[in-house]
Amino acid sequence: MPSPTRAPFLALTPPPFHGGLGLAKGGSGAAPPKGGHGPLPLQDFEALSAFAPREAHDGYSQKNFRKTLFDYAQRLPPFIARVRWTADGRSVRSLAQLLSENTPPERVSLVFYEPKPDPQVWEFTTPTALVDLDSAGSGRVVSFRYNPHALSPWDPHDPGTEEPCVVRLSFRESYVPRSIHQETETNAGRPPPPPPFELFSIADMSRFVHSTGVVPFRVALHLYTSRTRLRYELDLLHNLLLADPRAGRFSTEDRVERSSRICHGLDRFVARGALPLLPRRVLELLFESKGLSVQDVSVVLSVSQELAKASLESLVGRQFAAFDQRTQIYTPLPQVFLTRAEAEREQRDEEERRKRGPRAEALRASVQELLAEVESKASCPLCGGPLTPGSPELLCDDCMAAVEEESASQEPEAVGDGTPPPPAGDGPSGE
Repeated sequence: MPSPTRAPFLALTPPPFHGGLGLAKGGSGAAPPKGGHGPLPLQDFEALSAFAPREAHDGYSQKNFRKTLFDYAQRLPPFIARVRWTADGRSVRSLAQLLSENTPPERVSLVFYEPKPDPQVWEFTTPTALVDLDSAGSGRVVSFRYNPHALSPWDPHDPGTEEPCVVRLSFRESYVPRSIHQETETNAGRPPPPPPFELFSIADMSRFVHSTGVVPFRVALHLYTSRTRLRYELDLLHNLLLADPRAGRFSTEDRVERSSRICHGLDRFVARGALPLLPRRVLELLFESKGLSVQDVSVVLSVSQELAKASLESLVGRQFAAFDQRTQIYTPLPQVFLTRAEAEREQRDEEERRKRGPRAEALRASVQELLAEVESKASCPLCGGPLTPGSPELLCDDCMAAVEEESASQEPEAVGDGTPPPPAGDGPSGE
């Protein structure tokens, strides 16, 4: 049984390696920055760059790629857990190794371990132990309950909750091959068409990398459940789960959870790279809020107020947000990210939620959470151990077995052969 002061999530340790891990023979590696684990798998990223078309990846592009790669390797961004990848039962160095293989794996798992114990860093990231998915993107996630406002945010008896999900990945930071000729054309106002970025399954991302030579350094993992969307940002070079920039800088009370359908519409738009980097970040921040001021964006994203305001105004200009002159607050317009059919389905779902009533819905959710919490914390009155979830017994299995054994040893011995006497009047009459 886990320690009552340490939740199972906080006790997650590195899973064992299976198969040949470590650097390939003759491959290159780099010492990780302070705080890293083991040599960085640079050769996996170099292998991805080799897929680039020759006309885009000349000597100029190769030199820029190596500089970008080694500069990124020296950065260790704020992280809240480490990540280990497995594919078809074998451990791999990184997602880059999976993408460099000719055949996408049938099954991929991400295991998060050594999570940071500070509750504040998990305010906007769902504590998770495992994400398991197939090559098409169907999968499951094992996550943990967490209440940042409670005195003890972590439940020491929570074994984790598994639920099905659809998994997609998108590029966050990457290297796009560009030759000296393409650079010249870009400076002359004739840039080459951008790569067709999208929300990808593992198999689709592998095909995209093989056809374009785009090398991902950082990706976003999007999990769409029946309730909402969970999002994780992953550093592929250091195998890290990165911290959400809102943690400790933005109130969780001002966060708005959108439906999976609306989140998918936003993620699909952002993944295509139609906006510059900073407006994209501002759009994601605004999308999950009730509304933001220029000061809010400046503090959360650590940018100047001038850049924050310019990004917010660009979103208003594209009708992704509205601005209230009186309050100086920018509010999101999430419906614009849905197709007409998706908007109609979302409206029907919203009407159903209204019919049930917010209080009834909240009460139902609260009762379910309360019952789950009571069940998970129920303990045996004899030994104090946890009870089996769903069991009607008042004692744990071990104590129940001991009581039954003790009762059996104290039963009186049977007299005769154990056959009950016949009822009066049924036997043969005597003389």
